[in-house]
Amino acid sequence: MKLYVGGKRSGKRGRGADGKAIVFGMKQREGAVRTGVVPDARRKTIEPIVRENVRHGSLVHTDEWWAYTNLGKRGFNHQSVNHGQKE
Repeated sequence: MKLYVGGKRSGKRGRGADGKAIVFGMKQREGAVRTGVVPDARRKTIEPIVRENVRHGSLVHTDEWWAYTNLGKRGFNHQSVNHGQKE
């Protein structure tokens, strides 16, 4: 999960907005939460964090952000959800 933190401002929202910090977080079902500020939301930033904190072979749920698309090829059982689709 990625989140942009920095208060309400006029101008661009979300990715690329000035004055915002990118926070990445992971939650284990029925377990711990891990969060931290990351420099960007690129695959080369996100994947190492997942590999260091998630057991190989674990089921990982994400949204469809492109940086997560290779997790299935990296030894995780990866499933994504489309936030634009009503379920």
